Amino acid sequence: MVQRGRTARVVAWALVAGTALAAAGCEAPKRVHGNMPEKDEIAKIRAGKDTRNDVVDVLGAPSTRAPFANETWYYIGAEKKQIAFFEPEVVTRRVFKVSFRDDNTVADTKVLTKTDGRAIDPVDDITPTAGRDLNVFEQLIGNLGRFNQSGSSGGASPGPGRGPTTPRPQ
Repeated sequence: MVQRGRTARVVAWALVAGTALAAAGCEAPKRVHGNMPEKDEIAKIRAGKDTRNDVVDVLGAPSTRAPFANETWYYIGAEKKQIAFFEPEVVTRRVFKVSFRDDNTVADTKVLTKTDGRAIDPVDDITPTAGRDLNVFEQLIGNLGRFNQSGSSGGASPGPGRGPTTPRPQ
């Protein structure tokens, strides 16, 4: 009787341990994308004292720069988690913005988070282009006869009235 109770306890503990291990394996891995500076690194950047070179030494190269001037650098990073085949979820997003003065010293810094972002609606319009819409068959047939038959030049034949002409010797 004692042996039977002891076996039941061992089996119960094994089930509990197995369930705990299985549940621990269900944790979604978190992945960091981009350059996400830590808070202690951000604190090292001092406005009015540090230069562009100092910022690069502490944080590395920026993720991007302002498109029309080189006065603002952005360090952009996101932490995402994904469970199985579902769409990844952004857990943390941080943008560290560093603005510079004309003398290359830091003018201002600002940390932007996921809550500072704004949702945008991309436009689904199609830009019209010149030309015709050809299917695959029309594209293949349209290329017949455009290649040099002699194989001497190795490229496409310009055809009549196209490309450079050389005078014939007399």
